Amino acid sequence: SIGRLLLLLLLMGDYYQEGMLNDEENEEGRMDSVRVSRPSSVPDLLNSLKSNLRELCLHHAGIDHKGAELIADSLSNKPHLTKLSLAFNRLRDMGAAALSPLLMKKDSQLRYLNLARNHISSQGCIALAKGLAQCTNLQHLDLAENKIEDDGIISIIKAAKSKGWRSLVLSKNRISRKGFDAIAGLVRDSTTLESLSLYLNGIDVQGCIMISDAVMRNTSLRHLDLGANPLGAHGIYALASMLARNRTLQSLDLRGTDLCYVLEGPQSVLQSALPSSDNETNSTAPASSSSSSTTPPPFPPAAAVAGRSASPSSPTTNTISPPAPAAAISTPEHYSPPKKQRNSFGVLKLCEELGKPGCQLKHLLLSFNLFDDYSLRHLCQAIQQSQVEVLDLVNCGITQKGMEDVAKMISTAKSLSEVDISLNTITMKSARLIAQSLRKHKTLTKLGLIQCRLSEGISPILAALPHNNSLRTILLGGNLLQKQHYADLADKLKKNTSIENLGQLVCRCSRCACKTLQHKYRWHLPAVVASTAVDKVPGSRRRMMMMRRRRSSSSGGG
Repeated sequence: SIGRLLLLLLLMGDYYQEGMLNDEENEEGRMDSVRVSRPSSVPDLLNSLKSNLRELCLHHAGIDHKGAELIADSLSNKPHLTKLSLAFNRLRDMGAAALSPLLMKKDSQLRYLNLARNHISSQGCIALAKGLAQCTNLQHLDLAENKIEDDGIISIIKAAKSKGWRSLVLSKNRISRKGFDAIAGLVRDSTTLESLSLYLNGIDVQGCIMISDAVMRNTSLRHLDLGANPLGAHGIYALASMLARNRTLQSLDLRGTDLCYVLEGPQSVLQSALPSSDNETNSTAPASSSSSSTTPPPFPPAAAVAGRSASPSSPTTNTISPPAPAAAISTPEHYSPPKKQRNSFGVLKLCEELGKPGCQLKHLLLSFNLFDDYSLRHLCQAIQQSQVEVLDLVNCGITQKGMEDVAKMISTAKSLSEVDISLNTITMKSARLIAQSLRKHKTLTKLGLIQCRLSEGISPILAALPHNNSLRTILLGGNLLQKQHYADLADKLKKNTSIENLGQLVCRCSRCACKTLQHKYRWHLPAVVASTAVDKVPGSRRRMMMMRRRRSSSSGGG
């Protein structure tokens, strides 16, 4: 029937709304950009490509080494190609080697290469590096979610020397100490690298100090992603000391790095991560005679960290070493998780550097780290004096007392424009404080409140919306909203025309709950909001048309 066909089209539109299937430019008659996901026939698609092709994106196409050979052969006569993305395929080592001759062409204009999640190991990386060494125009390389070890990383770094690379993504690989040393050398010597992503690579304290020392000497890096690595408080201290000398870094991603914890281990293990004392310029902590007495040591004894008295003559009994790289923890029997002790000296050092006028950091992502009230209070005070514009505190275990500091920070921080405190419990008292902050703050453009257990606490926040004309996005999805809350939201949206996005809202009535159980992946926009916020919720215009069709079909009208 027509209703089922429209529902199928709606589901397809929601599935591809993130750009997995984007042929808008091709529909307009431009064939210089092709972006296709899951094509029916790769050879037929390659035969239809024009000579003026500039972008080719084939994701989830099931391309193996034979398909890579066909792609390399088809693109050999496309001199205007600047972007090639073959992510989420099965190229493996032979496929990576098949693309190497395409990079060796003298007239190659390729600037963007994405081979993420293609099961490429070090052997394929070494073969690919031969082509990268002769590709002079390449600026962006993405090799995330592969199986690359130190040998492959070293070959890529050698190929990147004396090249004008601006972005390098090596997330979710199997890099260890030698690979980190090579990456640190590239960062130290590069004058063009602007973005470096090392997410989820098992970087421990020593690896973090290598990267921090290199970034300290770099003058071009703008974005650094070290998320999901066991840095701990010692690694955060090293990064904060780097911020004391680096004045160009603008974005720092520290999500899930255990920044409020230290490892319980002997002092020798921690001190081994420090640079040699004979070269003061390589030390991550700035040498300052005035602050040497007040600044805590970067690596205190583990006994002192735990609150016990440490004696040089009596070594500690714990022999737990820092976290091993990802390549060394593939088997559980060779690795036991290190014991963690809560300590905030790394966060305090970071707050100290954020409050200084010379710090240029604008994006700070600290989600998935458990903060205590003491650390969070100092962080909020530092944000008020800093130039940070985007702050993420998703799932940070913020208590009611900590939420008071967050609300005060929102109301007083002049440079802050985006705050995300999703997945934190917000009580009625905290909701009232956040509502007062929204009334005072006139530069905030985005506020994330997803799954914050807001039910009755949503009322004061909605009451503050008409008094804030700067807010463009407020994410309210996943909260326990009732029918009266949606009616209140619709009334407040009539008085505030600046809000453009409300997130994914789901009706909680019993009738819609039964439909949601039957259609698991279908989002339902309440009718009371749809008439007012038809453009404020993703896909709301299409849902509004569906609702009108259903009403007309049920009433028998046209």
